[in-house]
Amino acid sequence: MDENTLRIIIADDEEPARDELNHLLNKIENIEITGIASDGIQALNMINEMTPDMAILDIQMPGLDGIALAEKLLKSDSPTLCIFTTAYDAFAVNAFEVHAVDYLLKPLRKTRLEEAVKKVRSRLESKQQKQDTEKDDHEKLKNFISDYFKTRNNSSTPRYISVYDGSRIIPIKTSAILFAEARGRHAWIVTREGEYETRICFKEAENLLSDHPFFSCHRSYIINTDAIETIDLWVNNTYRLKIRGTETPVPVSRGRMDQFKQLMGI
Repeated sequence: MDENTLRIIIADDEEPARDELNHLLNKIENIEITGIASDGIQALNMINEMTPDMAILDIQMPGLDGIALAEKLLKSDSPTLCIFTTAYDAFAVNAFEVHAVDYLLKPLRKTRLEEAVKKVRSRLESKQQKQDTEKDDHEKLKNFISDYFKTRNNSSTPRYISVYDGSRIIPIKTSAILFAEARGRHAWIVTREGEYETRICFKEAENLLSDHPFFSCHRSYIINTDAIETIDLWVNNTYRLKIRGTETPVPVSRGRMDQFKQLMGI
């Protein structure tokens, strides 16, 4: 293997995203993709086993997400440099820029990917300053991880949530979302046009849709309160909601009744 070859691991839980990244990287010279992971745990095992030069990590993965994975690498003093990918620019993009930890905003662009690869190469090629650079990278990553969680906890609702439909990426305005529901590993969002599986878990959806007019009325549902048509009395002194544009009733759990009543002026 050529000493100039950059060894890279890809981690993304969506097959179309993995395929696209793999395709773009194969167009760049002196790249070896040493592993492709479908979740954070698999990626962590690959990195520990192979010690690649660079790992391209999706931020939103069920279980061990990209940020939590990077934090583990940081604590273990791994030399692997991390580049993050995200479909949502609301995820602390300013923190990325301030702390010089690179990121790729989806949909990916070849020119932007090439810039990230060039940046990693320049850091690895400076052997004399490599130790200082790695310490600097670790410090920046530590700062970014801290700022990321602060920003995520305080972030406002993004304008769009993007979903995959086969090989297509569909941006959906958050204002068009009627409600979100936990189904299996991922959150689904429902609009007047249809139902869509997102790339994020329900807890992450709660973080994204945390501001008015959204309200988490149940451990499995987030509603757009502006879309409520009627509020019906239901079992155990709870409510069931009729949402405009859909026939699916949405429950309000007992534990969230008081907050819901206050919100709706009941």
